[in-house]
Amino acid sequence: MSILKTVKDLIDPSDPELVEKTLARIAEQDIWNDVFSTKLIDVLDNVDGLKSELRKRMRSVEQSGIEAKQSLEQSASHLARACSVEEKATRDLQSTRQNLLASQQNLNAAQELATVAQGKHVAAAEIFQKTVRWAVTAVALSWIVLVWTAWASFRSVAPIWTPCIATTVIMLAVALLTTGARHEA
Repeated sequence: MSILKTVKDLIDPSDPELVEKTLARIAEQDIWNDVFSTKLIDVLDNVDGLKSELRKRMRSVEQSGIEAKQSLEQSASHLARACSVEEKATRDLQSTRQNLLASQQNLNAAQELATVAQGKHVAAAEIFQKTVRWAVTAVALSWIVLVWTAWASFRSVAPIWTPCIATTVIMLAVALLTTGARHEA
């Protein structure tokens, strides 16, 4: 029991030294509790600030996501429109190529017809020139016959050399006209 008594004396609340130590420890504990509470409040305030900032950033990220989605949808719409325009342009280009080929074929056919027409024109011109020469020759021969017929009627008055000279002049005139026409052609 003596040990118990010693322990009892050691922890007796009436001991001033023990009371002072206990009060000092309690005061020190209060200081630490105040510091810890202050630090804890600061940390909680920082956490609240971080939460608020995080919420703002999340709202900003959500808004950016919405804007990006809208921009993506708009870009997809523009791409679809551009594809539609490209397809229409391709169809128009193919149609234009077909029209160009048809025009080229028509142009080739027209050139062939022009070549044939030019050949026929040359042939027709030659035929016309030959016809004119024959007509001039026929007219000249009819004049010669007329001259000789006139001489036969007036042979008592006109000498024989008159129809000969007239025939020679007519033949020379026809020869000059027909050779001149050949050189011009």
